[in-house]
Amino acid sequence: MSSNVDHLPAQQPSRDLYVAIMMLYAAYADLEYSPSEREHIAGKTSPEVLLQAERIFDASTETSVLQWLIDQRPGVFPGSEGREVVIELIEELFRIDGEFSQIEQSSLGFLRRLL
Repeated sequence: MSSNVDHLPAQQPSRDLYVAIMMLYAAYADLEYSPSEREHIAGKTSPEVLLQAERIFDASTETSVLQWLIDQRPGVFPGSEGREVVIELIEELFRIDGEFSQIEQSSLGFLRRLL
């Protein structure tokens, strides 16, 4: 990630783009982005959307991505039901490699409170 924050969409993103960026953010919770996580994200969105999300993610700071996710979530996944869908998607990603590490558990709790 770089310090350039201009690449995050200013307008409400598509659901797939939001999901891809959110899952990328979550994937780095344990400081690695595995091929199985990448495949999972592409399957939840599309390979094209994932490439777009990776470009945006790589050009943004961690803080700006998190703030963008918080700001955009109500428009893309409204209400408490939408929030639960987001949390379920993150938890599903965390379990994709067969592990649910302590850092992933902590990150899930952190994201649950923020999103």
